[in-house]
Amino acid sequence: MSEQQACPCSTTLLRAGIFIRRNGGPPLEECSSVLKVIMKKIKILFFFKILHDPRFIPGWSELFHGGPKVSISTATLFIGVLFFIVPRNAEFYRACATGDFKNAEMKPLLEWEFVQRRFPWGVILLLGGGYALSKGAKAAGLNELIGQSLKSLSHLSPSLIQLSCMTIIGFVTEVTSNTATASIVVPILLELSKGLNIHPLYLTLPATVTCSYAFMLPVATPPNAIVYSAGNMKVTDMIKTGLFMNIACIVVLYVCTNLYGNLFFHFSDYNYIP
Repeated sequence: MSEQQACPCSTTLLRAGIFIRRNGGPPLEECSSVLKVIMKKIKILFFFKILHDPRFIPGWSELFHGGPKVSISTATLFIGVLFFIVPRNAEFYRACATGDFKNAEMKPLLEWEFVQRRFPWGVILLLGGGYALSKGAKAAGLNELIGQSLKSLSHLSPSLIQLSCMTIIGFVTEVTSNTATASIVVPILLELSKGLNIHPLYLTLPATVTCSYAFMLPVATPPNAIVYSAGNMKVTDMIKTGLFMNIACIVVLYVCTNLYGNLFFHFSDYNYIP
């Protein structure tokens, strides 16, 4: 699980907090012991994420140096497993304290049936599918094949190629996630840049930013879906507003990249890497 895949959990917590505030929920000091345990585990999760590799001091990931690969998502999975193990009912602790293990019925903080019903599996499958598709295209040589076939665009100016790529990506990202779009498009543009002898950042930098220009459809990104469902909006309303935003953002990004992008990234020098 990556940071993008952990986004549904953060979104769920945010929506739950909004629901409690709107419906006059109790303050934290009056919450049940179950909620307090959950909040403590979330604090531990943030602690693990911050100290994974803080740069200024050795992080806890250094303990596994030379051993198994430990990423920042390991902490998320570890806390997630604890939710299925730690009991939530106080009767279990009382029974264990008195030695009455026969009547110690354990009810975990989180049950698998609840996860099956409420967890946004579609987002996980969408992001994971995008990564798998990108890896498969790279392993099969599809990126190189498409990059070689796009060499026929060599008669066009680099700026026109850049604008064409940005426009196509701006509409493709409306039906796929920005992460999946970037993971598929960027390797292809790298091969195209190599074939046309163009600085790789000249095409990949604006293309990567354009992958986030998903303003028109609810399925484009989770925030769009939240706004669409919470505001009782029509798809046509989002398309009208989002189309203008897409065009405006692409034009601004295109102008900025070609006006002063060369000052920061030296697009004219093929071998320059910032």
